Amino acid sequence: MGIIVKDDMLFVMNTKNTTYAFFKDDAGVLVNLYWGHRIARAEDFDTTSMEWEQGYHPDIDKKREECSSYGRMRYKEASMKVAFADGTRDFRYHVDSYQIEGDHLRISLRDDHYPFGIVLHYVVHEELDIIEKWREAENLGEETVQIERFYSAEFTLPGYGYRTINNNGTWADEFKRYEDTLCAGKKVYESLRGATAHVATPGFIVH
Repeated sequence: MGIIVKDDMLFVMNTKNTTYAFFKDDAGVLVNLYWGHRIARAEDFDTTSMEWEQGYHPDIDKKREECSSYGRMRYKEASMKVAFADGTRDFRYHVDSYQIEGDHLRISLRDDHYPFGIVLHYVVHEELDIIEKWREAENLGEETVQIERFYSAEFTLPGYGYRTINNNGTWADEFKRYEDTLCAGKKVYESLRGATAHVATPGFIVH
């Protein structure tokens, strides 16, 4: 089975050789658990909520969130940022519902105060070892909601020691391989051309 939901709080997606898993913790936050070699049994995942007592770093900053947003005590890079009509930029959600249709999982998040929501989409391509992810924003009210940042997905890497591979180049010298060590700070692959081209390939590998 490509998609497993256990106790309405653990979400597990299996491809032929890999598993992607996250859960809803005691605070209602979706937290990533695992992405790696296939683990078939949902019972093998530990869904104990993280306890964090170091005051300098808020606990929300240490969680490997599935849908982080600007606000609370987050100092990390958040994957989305919205501004409501009254100037509030704090999106605090609860999991409203989820649906499974074949290999497609939809999780609906609703703001605790404003008529606004996010739908997380996951499609499992089991034989291809691919899990497709994207998001949709839903304005459920009459007032304007300004979207200042909206990434299609996010994943927090556990631990350290990773390297990135990207390909770019120029005319008659396309797809040259570049590899760097992934360290603290921000690394951005982008193009200002407005179109995919060999000068900036919109893809990368982390290993």
